[in-house]
Amino acid sequence: MLLMMLLSVAPLLMELVAMAPVAMAPLWVILLLAIPLSLALHWVLLLYFVVMLWALVQFVELVVVAPQFSGRISLVPGLFLLLMVWPLVVPLLVLLLLVLLLSVVPSPVLNVVLSALFVVLVLLLVVLLLLLVDDL
Repeated sequence: MLLMMLLSVAPLLMELVAMAPVAMAPLWVILLLAIPLSLALHWVLLLYFVVMLWALVQFVELVVVAPQFSGRISLVPGLFLLLMVWPLVVPLLVLLLLVLLLSVVPSPVLNVVLSALFVVLVLLLVVLLLLLVDDL
């Protein structure tokens, strides 16, 4: 676990060290900044995948399980749930593509776009969690 965390922090450390003002900072200051950011990113993405898994289970339940008990096939609830979930899937795919692109071609503009997309992803996750809590 610690090795995975340090490996995930390594690109962020290299980017921070490449900047002129931060390059003069001691390594422990850089680590104090990088490790919590990396852990926060991991926890948000883990929570995002848990919510996406919940949405997938709900979709399967509405499309596959429910029609077996009612005796008729109804795709309408599943399609509504799919319409509710796709705004979360698309930002995740764009985020993954931007991370891959940023790892190949470092760019300050891509970094800003990636940060903005991450904020949008977190806001969408909060909205979906509020909807989930409201259903309970």
